[in-house]
Amino acid sequence: MDLQQLLFLFRDDARTQELLKHLQTSQARALLRGTIGSSVNFITASVFMQAEFTHLIIGNDAEDAQYIQNDLQNLLEKKEILYLPASYKKAGTFSEQNNHNILLRAQTLNALLNAKKGGDLIVTFPDALQELLVRKEKLIENTLFLKTGEKINVDFMLDLLIEYGFNRTDFVYEPGEFSIRGGIIDVFSFGNELPYRVELFDDEVESLRTFDPETQLSQRKISELTIIPNINAHFTQETIATLFEFLPENTVIWFRDYVLFKELIEKQYDKSLEEFEKLKSGKIKEHPFLGKSLNQLFIEPNDLVKELDKYRIIESGNKSSFDDEIQVHNFALK
Repeated sequence: MDLQQLLFLFRDDARTQELLKHLQTSQARALLRGTIGSSVNFITASVFMQAEFTHLIIGNDAEDAQYIQNDLQNLLEKKEILYLPASYKKAGTFSEQNNHNILLRAQTLNALLNAKKGGDLIVTFPDALQELLVRKEKLIENTLFLKTGEKINVDFMLDLLIEYGFNRTDFVYEPGEFSIRGGIIDVFSFGNELPYRVELFDDEVESLRTFDPETQLSQRKISELTIIPNINAHFTQETIATLFEFLPENTVIWFRDYVLFKELIEKQYDKSLEEFEKLKSGKIKEHPFLGKSLNQLFIEPNDLVKELDKYRIIESGNKSSFDDEIQVHNFALK
């Protein structure tokens, strides 16, 4: 039996149909008992196929989240499974940001901004979900759109890229870099997997292409592009938000371990407090936290839990963390 045949068995199972019926209520709470291995991912994919919900799946850590994303992508080959990682290179440390992860975060937000009917699937984990983001309207305001045939002011574009958190380099290799060589502008947007090459004739966009950062050779010709800023840079207290601002009301939250989730967001918040204490010494000259306050970077654990409580929630395990109005669905093998 292949994956698709097994998926259809889960889709048509009476227990999946009962879960779907339960999710029609706005404050649904469900516990899935008897799930083993990847069976929860089959159930998630089955629900997604049959109802236009958006799903936020919260793994226990980055590795767990990536396994979930991979499973769902194999089950739903035609649907892009979005991934929201943490911004930092190492879990539990905040001294260095990971530009590739910031790119993935920007891609996820951009996809949610341009979401079509049918819902989305986003996979994340506690550390990443606790990080604050730029507000939806601010992201739109600071996104640059270019089309072939359009006229641009190169000096204005240069100033704008620097304001957006991009660094000027001789050649572009990583997200957040740009270069200008004569009538060619290379930009590696925080919202695209490959960098863009803008070729100008005087002040007019003559052609737009993607290119390979390793070989620097042009690849695909495009008619328009979107340049998304570093979503972690240059935003004030008034322009920050949580992921929930980008999610529709009918979102379903899937927890692998709700109790562990609460422990992990408390732990990260405490570690960030310790990091700010280190910065008070004044000996650290470069750090992502410099010039910012804690409430510009992370949502407090209690506030995050309150945000989650507004949505439909599904847990897997033997015991629910919610005492009231919980419905149990037993998926143990028959």
